This record gives sequence, C-alpha cells and structure tokens, in this order.
Amino acid sequence: MKQISQEEIARRISISFERENKVCEQMPQPLLSVRIATYQHADFIRQCIDSVLSQETDFPFEIVIGEDFSTDGTREIVFGYADRYPEKIRVITADMNVGIKANGQRLRKACRGKYIALLEGDDHWCDPGKLQKQVDFLEANPDYALCYHDFTMLDAVTGATGPSPLSEYDRRDADAWILQTCDIWIQTLTICHRNVLHEMEPEHMHVLNGDNFWISLLGGFGKGKWMGDVIKPGVYRQHPGGIWTALDEPSRIAAQMHSYFWIARYHTRTGNINVARRWKEKVMALAEQGIPIPQEPGVARPEQVVAPELIVQAGSGKPGGWISRLVNRNT
Repeated sequence: MKQISQEEIARRISISFERENKVCEQMPQPLLSVRIATYQHADFIRQCIDSVLSQETDFPFEIVIGEDFSTDGTREIVFGYADRYPEKIRVITADMNVGIKANGQRLRKACRGKYIALLEGDDHWCDPGKLQKQVDFLEANPDYALCYHDFTMLDAVTGATGPSPLSEYDRRDADAWILQTCDIWIQTLTICHRNVLHEMEPEHMHVLNGDNFWISLLGGFGKGKWMGDVIKPGVYRQHPGGIWTALDEPSRIAAQMHSYFWIARYHTRTGNINVARRWKEKVMALAEQGIPIPQEPGVARPEQVVAPELIVQAGSGKPGGWISRLVNRNT
C-alpha cells in the first residue's frame, strides 16, 4: 500500500464535492449522521442503504455517503438513491478515486450529527430500532462515548452465514482502558459514537487498520456500552473485493503490526504511557510469529521511523531491530 502524504490527501479532499440535495435545508440540525464509505460495492450497496432507510426513529438523521468513484455501478446506484431521497441522503464524491484516507476524512468533516453511526457499503443492519436504542442510551448516559452490539458473518460467494465470531469476553461493557487498548473486539458496523473526533492525529496517516485507532481515540472521551442484548446483530460481509479479506494471513498480520506500532507512538507522544506499553505488547505478540515487515517501495515502514539503518525481520529479536527498539526505548 503506497503511502500518501497529508498534502495529497488535502488536495484530493479539495477537489471533492457534494451532490446537490435538500438535506441541510430541510434538516438543519440532525441528531445523528450515518456515515457510509463505499467503493466497488454494486452487489451490496442497495441492501446497505435500505437497512439505514428502514430505521425507525423519533429524531432526524442524515445519511452521508462517501462514494469513491466506483466503476462497477456503485456510483450510479448511490446517485439514484440520493435522487429519490434528496431530503435524507447526502453524497460526497469526486471525479476521481481519492482513496480510503481522503474518503474517510471528507466524510468525517461532512457529518453534522451529535452522534455518528458507522457502516461500510458492503455491510448492513438488521434491527430497525438500532439507532433509536443507541441514541437513547447515549443521551441518557453522558459518560459513555460509544455503544456497540453483535454481528454475524456472511460469505458473499457461497451465501453461507456463520454465527457471531465474538467471544464471551468481547460481549461486555468497556471502560476507558479497554477502549484505548482495544482489548475487546468491537466491529465498526455496530458502533454509534459521539461526534467528538474532529481532527485526525498525525499518526493516523500511517495506520493501516484505522478502526482500532478510531476506537482507541474514542476511549479518551468515555466508556463503551455493549448493547447486544437489545439490538439484533448486524451483518459483516466477507467477499474477495474486501480490503481486509483480500489480504493473506502474513500480510494481514504485518498490517496489524504496522498499525499497532503507530497507535503506540500516538499514545507515547500524548503521554498515555501505560496504554502505549499495551500496544507495544500487541506488536511483540504478533512479532513472535516471525512475520517479516513488507519491503515494498514507497511504504513508510516502522523501521524507517525507529531504526532506518536496520531493516530486519519483525520477529527476529536481533538487538537493534525495530521491534527491539520499540520495546526497549524509554516511553
């Protein structure tokens, strides 16, 4: 994955635009924004949007879709929905593919709600009362930053559905420590959170697994509430075109190590030392599997930041390697 500079991301956001709609005029103060990022989801995006339109609430909410110049028909489908629901759906797009980072940032800037519910264009919800239940809870409990629930897996190729992959350990409330260290699995499509993350931290530029960083940041604003007992599970769809699904196991682990390194760097920089140590432990746990750091040109590898003169296998344990430096350096 080629590293893109913040300047280039800013340029791509600057050439993005919002399709004409009546949402801001007819809904000047939405209580919630549903944030949908989509790219090449033609086979799934209808079910995704329909699951949002079927939500039953006593408050106004907007649907903000970041359509990243799909070429498989997704773009036309999204535009069609926006034309049919001009008072509900906003579409942020550009006449080029801007990429995951820029699409995410322009969506974040566009969401006006007090709360944000997250959804990808290939996933969908199953409980029409999901948003009402989550907003009711957050309104009544200001010490909570987010709430979340269960989900099931759907194989888009075979059509097979599987049970929830969450363990009993994951099915619980989370204090600030659990959120900041991501010590339980919270799936993005289940989250509704307070709109408190207005600017992305510089380390986010290097994080490949952005969901963990997002949840870790939210942990600085309050606790998390498990609502799997009152909300039906959502559906996470696995398909060959999925960014994470498409990676083989070594690449997935390497990406996680890279991301965890930068999350640790963020918490070190901001003085949250114990949380930083926990993320370092996560990096080491993955390094024990002996996964090499990707050597692709243009990738900002962790060793380029910590020890540019020593490029070694992540799990080698050799003195001076970036993993060793990460663990042994003063926090």
